[in-house]
Amino acid sequence: ITNYTSLNAIKNLCKRKLSIDEFINIYEKDRGEGNINYLPSTLNMISNHDTIRCFRDLDKDKDRFKVALALDLLLPGASLIYYGDEQMMDGGMDPDCRRGMLFNNCDEMYQYTKKLINIKKNDAFKNIDFTFEKISDDVFTLTRYGNDSFIVYVNLADSEYNLPFSQWDLITDKEILFLTKMSVSVFKK
Repeated sequence: ITNYTSLNAIKNLCKRKLSIDEFINIYEKDRGEGNINYLPSTLNMISNHDTIRCFRDLDKDKDRFKVALALDLLLPGASLIYYGDEQMMDGGMDPDCRRGMLFNNCDEMYQYTKKLINIKKNDAFKNIDFTFEKISDDVFTLTRYGNDSFIVYVNLADSEYNLPFSQWDLITDKEILFLTKMSVSVFKK
């Protein structure tokens, strides 16, 4: 139930220690080997009381951390936000990962987290129907299906990715023509 497979896959993808193909294969294998009905209740996380905090593990790179947090919240499963991740708290291995809570440490990350949570409230993100599509070695999509379907674009490159046409990004609440470097965008399909 505690999904360390997801935690490690997300962190390693954001560190570029996993290719997009390897990342997708982890999820497809997990979906194929388990009872698919367990997916909505697996506990997804990127940090917890037994691990180095994700922000530190990603070398305090805010863009990589935002991608990790978005994947944690938008992949199938019940997302756990370890206290302080919404504020980009730092911390090493236990007990350093259990530092006292820092409030108002990073309002930008706090607002970003709130937007992702509001997106996740849609029924498509509670549903177990999802697909991946690799666009390039640096870009992939995750589509979540429901009454309304959503497509999540993930750009892992250090450069922009031009979209085929302009789309309304639910995270930035703007129409965009390209994905910024190392970023996630969510569009209603």
